[in-house]
Amino acid sequence: MKLQNIFLNLSCIVSCVTLCCAAVEKTEKEVSTSPRFEINSNDASLTFNGRIKDELFLYNRVNTLRSDNYDANDFIRHKLNIDIALQHGKKLYRAPATQGFVRLTNYLYWQHNDKYMPFITDQSDALRANFNLAQHTTHVRNLMPLIFAEQAWFKLNFERFTDLLYDRPTSLKVGFFPYTLGRGIALGYHDGVAVESLGWSGEGDFTRYPYMPPAILFNIQLAKNLTADFYFSKWREVDATQDQTTEPVRHNRLSDENPERGTGKDRNVWSLKADYTINPSRLETWHLQPYWLYVDAPEQSIEVAADASAKLHTLGMMVNVINDNVTVNVECAGQFGHQDVHAIDRNVIEDGNFTHVFLGSNDSRVRAPAGNTIKKNTSINYAKTENQLAHIVNIAQNRTLSQQGQALVKASGNLLKVNPFSGSSDSGSNDIQTYNANIFNNKRFRSGYKLDYQGVMALVDVGYDLLHHPIRLGAAAGYISGDEYPYNHEVDGTYHGFIPLRSRYKGEAVKSILIFDRLIIPRPMNISYKELYAFNNLKNLSDLQYLGLGLTWYPLEKRKTLSLTNDFMFFWKAAQIKKWDKNGTSSDPLANQSDQLPFDQQQLHFTGWESSENAHRFLGAELDIKVLYQFLDHCKFLTKVSLFFPGQLYKDLDGQPNVATRRIDALGNIHYDSLGNQPAFGFICGLDYSF
Repeated sequence: MKLQNIFLNLSCIVSCVTLCCAAVEKTEKEVSTSPRFEINSNDASLTFNGRIKDELFLYNRVNTLRSDNYDANDFIRHKLNIDIALQHGKKLYRAPATQGFVRLTNYLYWQHNDKYMPFITDQSDALRANFNLAQHTTHVRNLMPLIFAEQAWFKLNFERFTDLLYDRPTSLKVGFFPYTLGRGIALGYHDGVAVESLGWSGEGDFTRYPYMPPAILFNIQLAKNLTADFYFSKWREVDATQDQTTEPVRHNRLSDENPERGTGKDRNVWSLKADYTINPSRLETWHLQPYWLYVDAPEQSIEVAADASAKLHTLGMMVNVINDNVTVNVECAGQFGHQDVHAIDRNVIEDGNFTHVFLGSNDSRVRAPAGNTIKKNTSINYAKTENQLAHIVNIAQNRTLSQQGQALVKASGNLLKVNPFSGSSDSGSNDIQTYNANIFNNKRFRSGYKLDYQGVMALVDVGYDLLHHPIRLGAAAGYISGDEYPYNHEVDGTYHGFIPLRSRYKGEAVKSILIFDRLIIPRPMNISYKELYAFNNLKNLSDLQYLGLGLTWYPLEKRKTLSLTNDFMFFWKAAQIKKWDKNGTSSDPLANQSDQLPFDQQQLHFTGWESSENAHRFLGAELDIKVLYQFLDHCKFLTKVSLFFPGQLYKDLDGQPNVATRRIDALGNIHYDSLGNQPAFGFICGLDYSF
């Protein structure tokens, strides 16, 4: 991006900014003890707070690490929060007996008012009479910026009106509110971020929006320094209406089940957490937080809707120690459970043809037509519902694992032949046998198998304030386990990667902008044999090792007025993957046939395959410079500059097609290029105003 354009945008943000709000969540203490406006009536009080923040973003090469595909973005993001807090009973009970909180939010990109809250109806599925699935999605553009409720919750403090709990504060909180376990990696509340390649899909492209899932939180104080939480969240609701329970989302499954979803398919979250605080000495404080998390996900999507389900447990412990001018934070967690990958039929109708039924042989690239009528004849008594080719393709005889690569048969058991020129099944010299696909990356049927989860995470951060200098030092190290793409071989196995849920983590003593906070630098996995491109760990922090050092200088006597921070971090992949050989071929014998995988490679315009040599794990280094200037108590200016220098891993994967590089050329051909290895740049500046 030209230098003059950068300065032009900078002057625009300074002169035209409408001062919008930060995405910093306030605690209940902040809401109740520091109101800007307050109204009291009888034994109730109503307080109002708010924040406005506008920020300019400049990105270059952050999505692909390439400069030859228009990978440069600039935009201005605006956020407004209006916080309304209500409490009752403070005069009568000496503390609030009930509390309520609502956060109204306006969140958008300038001239993209629907960026975070678009008017989009859910995709609806309909099972046609010919036993093939049709999908419909409706999009409606909103005409003005939206104001929506980001948080809305009610809290009941039982100990204020129940003598039995007088010395054990107990509360029940219900509604939409933020909740995390540990640092928020094992469980957070940003529903847009997820390990999408494993079926834990996020909500659309809203990777930066803090979605607050509806939940119930029960808290009780068990001892003087010990509290316990029980948390339940309705992560995904699909049982609310009969339209949802009868939706044919299981149409592709190879089982005796009906295609309808049925009941009891909500995704639910349960957790238990304890917080124990001790003070061994006047200058030392220990905070221990053990937790257990269980997630039941009956519907996940790897290839098609509801083709997998999972049960995931996470056991963890976070310890935070403050000793005079030193802070140490350690968190460790392990995961176990499993994912059932169900047997499915991949065949659908696309552009008037079957995707996985071929003419002439089981590996032909001539797909069988889907709309041709099968004419009746005197020797076979067809039912009225069986006079469509689509129905015969999907009858039980042709829709089993034993029919992988086999010739299709009619309901009578006779072989099915079609005439692609006349569209009839009458015998003749042009009749061609039809076959189910059975090739390397395009088999019609996927057998069922199970993946056992075995992930681990270990993080440590240390912060140190120099006694005689206005400087704070930080150090960080972390290991979040990863694994290779688990769906290539379609057999029972173990997945060793740690799965962060709804997590957007910024760091503790050392913070990262591009990889942690913005989740924007792609971290490639090995190639998917079916898709013929590599997915990325992008909306998650799985499969990552890091080391970091940080330094913050407070040049003024009043520390919060001005701070300058430098953070430097090194990143590695935790999982081992193979180098890319531009002249290589797959070890699968079917994949090396000239009319199979190379044909797909030509379609996607790439060459080669994974080699037998391991790729280097070094992802790269990130340098962040941050300046915060609070020139008024209620207004501050912030600037962030971030540079990412790609490591040897990206060079070792040169040529590997990647999902982030998809483009269409002038002839309409789809290309999946490899990620580049050029430095990426990010710049953010803005004004933050609170009231």
